[in-house]
Amino acid sequence: MVSASSFNFSSFSCCNSLEIFPLFIAMPRFRPQTRCVRCGRPVLQSKADKLDGLCGICHREDAAIPPDDVNIPHHLARRLVPMNENPLDYRKMAWRDGLDFLTHYIDKISERNELFEKWFPALLAVANQCLDNRPILPENWLSKVDRAKQQIYKTKISNAERLPPDRNKATICRMPLIAISVAQRLWPGKDEHTVILTPEEKSKWNEIYSHPKDTFWWFVNYWWSIDDSPNQKVSLGERITISNWDDNDVPEGNLPWLVHSGLQWGPLYGGSKTERWLWDGNNCKFVRITGGCQF
Repeated sequence: MVSASSFNFSSFSCCNSLEIFPLFIAMPRFRPQTRCVRCGRPVLQSKADKLDGLCGICHREDAAIPPDDVNIPHHLARRLVPMNENPLDYRKMAWRDGLDFLTHYIDKISERNELFEKWFPALLAVANQCLDNRPILPENWLSKVDRAKQQIYKTKISNAERLPPDRNKATICRMPLIAISVAQRLWPGKDEHTVILTPEEKSKWNEIYSHPKDTFWWFVNYWWSIDDSPNQKVSLGERITISNWDDNDVPEGNLPWLVHSGLQWGPLYGGSKTERWLWDGNNCKFVRITGGCQF
């Protein structure tokens, strides 16, 4: 790096020197910092002084808390109650975003509930038809590999994140055929608003139903699958290749499995995860999380 003391300015024209000078005169000056008195995040001292010691995030959270005397107008509260919604849960939205926004939000909830009333019976009909046409897999037909996979499915389904119950929402669980008997013994088989479909059956439902644009989802999607013959390398475009594992990650006599799971309850709400497991011919064990996303 060239320092200001050793630089030969005489070799540059006036125009060039004007281009160089800002490199030295625009050096950032030290700005004192402190930490938010609530969350501990770093924050400029000048900003903390203006926000009573808080960072911008905590200050915005405080600003969104309505005073005790702020309530939802009666005409909006009367719309929320029949929807099984607590008006008190919407005080913050009304205070932060305004009554026009809240009115629009309630309209979207009402629209979602109408979609549920219209389409949930159709979803149940498809699920029941698939159940009638689905082959039965006797337990003694299952291989050692199938039984090992069932144990993984049991773990993943049992530990799946559960959303708060909503009488105006359906849950669609997608999984391979060998996992269905497992799911039926767990929470998916005990919830009257939950249907269990194989990937092929879910594709049939997608041919029947297309969700309207810009409307709230009346359903929640869960999915689980196990890839017992995964590709070691995956191409993402022409120039990017990622590796699911290195050669020394898989001991001799073992096979890598990739276990996929996910949850989505809106176009921008949900997440997925991929884990690597090892199968040694008798047992399968978890190794590590290899990928995932939150959206």
